[in-house]
Amino acid sequence: MKHIHLFAFAVIAVVLLTGCPSKKFIATEPVEGIVTLDGEPLEGCSITLFPVEEGQGEPGYSYTDAKGFYRVGTLKGKIDAGTTPGEYIVGFSKYTQVPTGRKVKDENGDMVDQTKEANLLHSNYESREKSPWRITVTKGKNQFDFPLNAKGTGPSE
Repeated sequence: MKHIHLFAFAVIAVVLLTGCPSKKFIATEPVEGIVTLDGEPLEGCSITLFPVEEGQGEPGYSYTDAKGFYRVGTLKGKIDAGTTPGEYIVGFSKYTQVPTGRKVKDENGDMVDQTKEANLLHSNYESREKSPWRITVTKGKNQFDFPLNAKGTGPSE
């Protein structure tokens, strides 16, 4: 799953950074907010907005900064300009290297701690099917803060 996210964000980054001069951008509404984990700002968190109904919205993407702030963008809209109005399921992930408890040889032949990538967030948050977070994007500025927790539950749980 992580590799799909990395590939998707690499493609998004290339498209957003290089742009397409002849392309017309879709109309979008700004979407931004703060993501916290157990009350603390969550830096480096990947956020994905999945339309609830196929074709009823434009998928959105973002990463949080050191203060947990994010601003959504789409592949078809201007950089960080938001997404189209509609209802979305919101997914979150934050991957990092964690030790496996094993030692391996590095490229110099030295023994080092082996690591693997792991999502630091509860698996409910990454799954489109299990995420407890839904939002409705409307015309105008949209502010959505997400107080995530270690249990993987949503706002009213």
